[in-house]
Amino acid sequence: MPDREMKAVVFALIVLVFMIPLQADILVNGDFADGHAHWKGDAKDPDPNSGDLSNPTPLAGVTITLRKDKWTKIYQYFTTREKKLHYSITFTLSSDYKPDRDQPRNAGFAPTPGLDDIIGVPIYYGDPGGDWMCILAQAGMGSSSFPIHPNPKKTDPQTFRGVLRGAPGEDPLDMTLVFAFPPGQGTITLTSISMTGGDN
Repeated sequence: MPDREMKAVVFALIVLVFMIPLQADILVNGDFADGHAHWKGDAKDPDPNSGDLSNPTPLAGVTITLRKDKWTKIYQYFTTREKKLHYSITFTLSSDYKPDRDQPRNAGFAPTPGLDDIIGVPIYYGDPGGDWMCILAQAGMGSSSFPIHPNPKKTDPQTFRGVLRGAPGEDPLDMTLVFAFPPGQGTITLTSISMTGGDN
């Protein structure tokens, strides 16, 4: 291989090595290979006795069981200096999944049951309607939330992606990513939650 081509290949490899960390997942155990380790909230490891015994495929992900009287959630604390945060969540709904779309709005300023115990996240007031919430809380800077609209009739895997505003300055910032689910019945099996940085 000519010397010029060799230098070009070496340069391309160096650039690739430096680009890979920029796309590394900011969250820990986002593929749930270690069950619900590193995640807080209501996620549970799948029950190995609840699946099809004739199918030896191991169960993947974690399970959220909806409650009738309060919201459920999964969340993780992390630190980053990324300006933009690209998230992705992949999940499967059970055949009996049914969010309660008739939840009354909270009277006065009562916190939404189930979302009032997350350290570092301000009190939330979940609206009725069956939507999920993606919440990003930034230490000392408040929080923002966005609705997610899963298809309740689809039992095949679904994936939602979005972009959140990250750290405003150059210093790393402590943050909390929360996915919250309204009252109802059925289960949500989460198979992946990822977050990467980047300007695009």
